[in-house]
This record gives sequence, C-alpha cells and structure tokens, in this order.
Amino acid sequence: MKNNSRFLLLEYLYSLGLPFLTQMTICFWDKDFSDNLAQLLLSKPEVTVLHAKGTRVFTKTYPLAEINDTIIDFAIEMKEKMVLSYQDFTYSLKDPYYRKDMRELSFEILLMVPFFPETERITGVALFYFSKKFSLEDESITKISAKGLRKLMESLVQDETEALHQEIVKQTYRELAMPWVLFSDQKVYLSPFMEQALNQETNVISLMQWKELIKANPQLNLVKKTEILNCLVEYYSENNITRIDKPVFAIDYLDRHGLERFTLLFLSYRGWEEKTTLDHFELFNELVPHNKEKPLLYKVNDETIVSLVSGNLDKRFLTKLENRLKDYRFIYMRSGREFPVKLALKPIIDYLMTTNAENFVLSEYLDFRNKQNEHQYLLDAIKDNQFHIKQYPVCNTLNYQKWGTYLIMEVRGVKPTPDFQEFQIKKMMQYLLVNKIEKPIISLDSVLLRKRTIWNQLKKISEIYPDTLTLIVSSTENKRASNSAISDYFHRLRQMGITILVDSTLFSSNLSYQLFPLLEGIAIEDWGLLENDLGKTLISFYLERKKQVIILKSTTNFHHELIYQINKPTS
Repeated sequence: MKNNSRFLLLEYLYSLGLPFLTQMTICFWDKDFSDNLAQLLLSKPEVTVLHAKGTRVFTKTYPLAEINDTIIDFAIEMKEKMVLSYQDFTYSLKDPYYRKDMRELSFEILLMVPFFPETERITGVALFYFSKKFSLEDESITKISAKGLRKLMESLVQDETEALHQEIVKQTYRELAMPWVLFSDQKVYLSPFMEQALNQETNVISLMQWKELIKANPQLNLVKKTEILNCLVEYYSENNITRIDKPVFAIDYLDRHGLERFTLLFLSYRGWEEKTTLDHFELFNELVPHNKEKPLLYKVNDETIVSLVSGNLDKRFLTKLENRLKDYRFIYMRSGREFPVKLALKPIIDYLMTTNAENFVLSEYLDFRNKQNEHQYLLDAIKDNQFHIKQYPVCNTLNYQKWGTYLIMEVRGVKPTPDFQEFQIKKMMQYLLVNKIEKPIISLDSVLLRKRTIWNQLKKISEIYPDTLTLIVSSTENKRASNSAISDYFHRLRQMGITILVDSTLFSSNLSYQLFPLLEGIAIEDWGLLENDLGKTLISFYLERKKQVIILKSTTNFHHELIYQINKPTS
C-alpha cells in the first residue's frame, strides 16, 4: 500500500458523493495476487486496514487473528449490509483502525458492508461513519455496493503488487542490472532475465529444481550474496558492491552461526530521529573493532538488529559501547558467561522483543520459557480435548441440600494461565449446551466479558438454563477504567437471568460498593480470609445482608443457612 492507495480510496469516496460522511474504513484479507512473486512474498494471514478521514488516508496491517473483538468479527458473522446507530453498541467492540471501543468514537450512524469475491467467504468489510441518521433505502446509500467495494479491493491489491515490483527494482536492479532470483521457503522466483537464461517456461520453481539447474549451468558462475528485502528473502548476484561489506541475514538464521565462542549484541533503536536499518548497521560498524573476525549481522525489524562477534568482548569495551548507544536499548550476552554456549539464540531474541527487558538475566529468561511451555501445554491439551470437566455438588452447610453444580475443567499437573480460561470457558459452555446440568456454576474472569463470542454463548446457555445459571466473577485487571464496564456487564447479566457471585478480587476491592446491589453473594477460596478477624468481619457483613457465601476451599466445617460448601466431584 505505497503508491496510489490514497488516491484510489479518495476517488472511490468522491464518486459516491456521500453527505454527512465523517470517516471511512476498509479492511480486507486473504488477498488474491495474480502475480507469482507477490503471492510468494505478500500473501500472509493478516488484515490490511485503510482509514480515510477528510483527505487523509492512513494504512496499517496486523495479524488476522487480532480481528477478534473488533467489528470486523461481528460483520463476518452478520454477513450482510447493516445500518447501526451509536446506541446499538451496548458492549465493547473495537474499531479496526484505532483499535478503540466503538463507543469512544464520534458518529451517529455506522453503515457496515461486508463483501467477498466469487466464493461466499467474506474477505473484506467497509465501515462508513455518518453524522446524521438515514435508512438503507436512502438514495446516496444505495450507491454503496459489495461489488463496488470488491473492485476497490482488487485495485488496492494490484497497487500493492506494483509497489512490491518497484521496491525490488529499487533494491535489486539498482545494484545488479542482471539475472537474479528470490528465495521464499522452498520456492524460488526467477527474474525474467534468469528465466530466459535458464530456458525455463515458468518463473517459479522448487528449491530442488534450482539446485539442479545450478549444477547443469556452471557457466553462470554465481556468487551468493545475502541481503534483507523482508524476513523471508535472499538473493544471488555477481555484484558485491554495497554500502556495507558484510552479508545481512534474517533473524531466523541466528542459530546457524557456527561460532564456538561469541558475544551477542542486541540493538533496538528508540530515538526520535528517523533512521533506516542500514543506518543502524553503519553505526554498529563504526563502533565495533575491525581487528576481529567479521561480525555476523542480523535484522529483526526496522528498528532492531543483532550481531554475533567472534570471541568474548571485554566488559570495559562493552560498557563504553553502551554509553555510545544512548538512543538504543543495548543488551550484550557473552557465551559461557551470561548464558550457556549451547543455549538457542532465536528464542532469546523473541524473549527480549516480547518483554522489552533492559538486560538479560538467565534465571528470568528460563522462568519465562517455563511459563510459555506450561501455557502451550494447556492450550494444546484443550484444543486436543485432553481435559476433563468435573461436576462438584454445592450444598447448604445447614441442611446439606444441594444448591447447584460447580463445573471445573482440569488438566492434570499444570496450573492454568490467564489465557487458558478463555478456552476453558468456551469448552465448558459447549459442555453445558450438550449436557443437562442441575443449576450450573462456572467461574469467569471479567476481562472475558469484553468478548462478543462469550456473550453469545452466555445468551444461549441462559435460554437453556433460565434463571439457574450462576457465574463466579473474578478480575485480573487493576484499572479504574474497567470499573464502570464491570458494573455495566453485571446489569446486563442480571437482565439475562444470570446469578452473579464475586470472588475476593472484587468483593474486597474499591469497586465492591458499586457492585453490591447486583450481587447474590460471594465465593471464597482464600483460606487466609477465613482465618483472620478482617476476613471474618467481611464475611459477616455479607451474611447479615442476606448474601450467599460459597466456600470453594476450606477444611473448616460451617453451619449456616447462607453458607455453601463444595463436596467431592460426582464425575
């Protein structure tokens, strides 16, 4: 989206002549590139977003998986043109460009138009924001069609293809002016000159075919030269003239270095000046001593580079280097000192990028990896149905009558992580839809109430279990901004006939006074609360006001008409 995308979008809007239009956003994915090179290099599981406001057009891309909780996800489910008023947004849906709650934007009416190519699978959504109300029958609105938006998307994709070719011409032809090839995974793209030189009928061949052609054509006398065009690309050339006299590798090649002892240098730019990746490398070349074996250079992204320097650099030199790199997040690691020689390097870089750590501490890194492994184990277990949902009877401590059924999903040996609960809840909701459970009780983090899919499931379950579903709500957030949202969620849950209990993260928080009228009671699994005077006073406060108390974990026997305990599981 580099060349004419702005003009294409503005021209489209101008042709419609829409009155009271304040802004417009078009989003599309699963782009169909007719060009082989573009298909190899640009086809990614991501969504492209163009946002027009006045005569300005802004562009961004992000992974397709991140459309969850945005209005794009909602549009895909609706599958048809819709007019929505601002008042229709009663729960959180994010705008695809600003990534804010739609309710934070200024508009009166939103026109939502999903569109798709020849297949019925939606691959794009357009959003038109208006400052005045209208109906779908309005003459100006009827001009907006899925067909017209599809043509606009095709023009934008073609523009992206042309931009790619221009970039390659700029970065490659400028230096080479001769046959060249591009590599992407197991495929090889031949330039028109190379295709002709090798007498090929197609410009995309397999890596194996390429190797056979090189053996069969020794007269080509190719010298391998690696440069970064993007994270998947390298090219061959006979020309070694460049502003830096060392090959630059994609970060994915980091663990193929072949060095026995080395120092890893991590530089991530955070200054105010606009700099290119080449600027970072040139600065690095100025600062690192040249009497060493040539450093290996790697590109992480436009702001971040990594280098491996043979041998362990002196700490005094590294300290001086750090002082010279004030505009960079600079981290050094010496093999055999800051980390073991055989430790994989690429995961370390991923860790530094994810956590924004200011330095590398081996114990913290290993703890991070352990948590990642546990997290992945849980996700894999749930996706592969390697879990068990147990039913725990919840009984009154005075008359021992059963009050409900507490459902817990268990994956043996691993403590659930926060992301685990979203999968857990979805699986348990599916379980409730299939199995008839007596007065089900499930735990839910309030952050999940932001998700439309959770509300859809809750609606279905509340219809199957009218006035018998109970939620034990907790909160992992520590933000005042979420307080009003939680209160709104609870009002909505009560309207659906769902009973609400809260755990200590909410009933002992500053928010408890706002939520108190909406609660039927509290749930306690913190034994400490039951064993100190403050906890006992807090529980008495709720009991005196006829609120129920469910004890999730305790060895104490209670006898009270409003206190309930969990018994051994029945399944």
